[in-house]
Amino acid sequence: MRTHITLSSIMAGLMGASTFPLVIAAVLASSLIAQFGVARWQVGILATASSIVGAVLAPRFGAAIDRIGAKAGALVSLAVSGLSLGMMATAPGYGVLLAGALVSGIAQSMSNPATNKLISLHVEAGVRGIITGIKQSGVQVFTFLGGLTLPWIADLGTWRTAVGIYAGLAVIGLGFAVWKLPSDPPEEQREVTASKEPLPRIIWRISVYGFLVGLAGSAIFQWVPLFAEEVLGMSPQAAGATSAVAGLLGIFGRISWGRAAEHRVGVQQSLLIISVASVVAAGLLAMAQEAGIWLVWPAVVIAGLSVSSWNTVGMLAVIQSVPARLAGRASGVVMLGFLSGLGIGAPLLGYSVDVFADYRPGWITAMALFVAGATLMTPARFRNDAKPIS
Repeated sequence: MRTHITLSSIMAGLMGASTFPLVIAAVLASSLIAQFGVARWQVGILATASSIVGAVLAPRFGAAIDRIGAKAGALVSLAVSGLSLGMMATAPGYGVLLAGALVSGIAQSMSNPATNKLISLHVEAGVRGIITGIKQSGVQVFTFLGGLTLPWIADLGTWRTAVGIYAGLAVIGLGFAVWKLPSDPPEEQREVTASKEPLPRIIWRISVYGFLVGLAGSAIFQWVPLFAEEVLGMSPQAAGATSAVAGLLGIFGRISWGRAAEHRVGVQQSLLIISVASVVAAGLLAMAQEAGIWLVWPAVVIAGLSVSSWNTVGMLAVIQSVPARLAGRASGVVMLGFLSGLGIGAPLLGYSVDVFADYRPGWITAMALFVAGATLMTPARFRNDAKPIS
């Protein structure tokens, strides 16, 4: 049990650190616009830069982790995360800020392959769902902490100080991981090859599903704080709290969905329910501009429990569907789809707001994308593809 707690903590920190530039771009959007004199879409490009680099590199680096081992991949991911956050905190201009976001994409490309492989190697069936949920919740822990603390630290000092503190935390996490992460079993080291084995079709289906959720979800999580501030008149602190609420509930959602998907509901039905709930969240945002500010809160609550929780179920499906020797490559394929959508969605919605001066077209489009994701998770289609290999 103690080993599981230590492993879960390190993996959660790794996941949170690798995606934190997306939190910075969302929560500190107004500060970055004022500091560098850029447009909304350029702030959205920060999330795009991280996510697209992660998407392009995920299959390659996922396969590389199958060769170098899970521990080595996790350590590299943490080191790169610290570097990227340090670059963003000290950026003299927008170009270096963008470069820092690009570097963070390397960490993103390695985080899920490394952590999924760690689970495949060191966690027994029966508790993999909840361990996967805990490690995926690291993203939400950092989202919650970022939404809660970044605006306040920036108000007391500067936004650079706020980002620099999190860069320091990544470095501390790297040192702890060097000390405590278990090494790959000797038999795994002997088995590691640049495998050309075919992946089960369910991996590709989940990758497409992840693309759709990433496309719609990035639009929601990137722009809800600025939408609340610009359109609904909330203070920067209150607007940042919308991100914090989604992050806090996402922690609960990811852990709960991991357990439910392994023991009760199943992967297919879990992803279907998540899609339907996500449609509701996007619909509430579309109505908030006219109906009132109060609708933002149920929207972020539902989004936190649904949109941000798909990753746990998707990663569990990867772990269940392929042997440990293929976990890195399979994870990379799924992340290729998800991170591609994640990178495209944020700037597209930002651009649409710049053009139409209205967030509603983006929220309505997000609803349609979630509906499309739900159609991929119908029982008959899912069963045809979900055939594990040994």
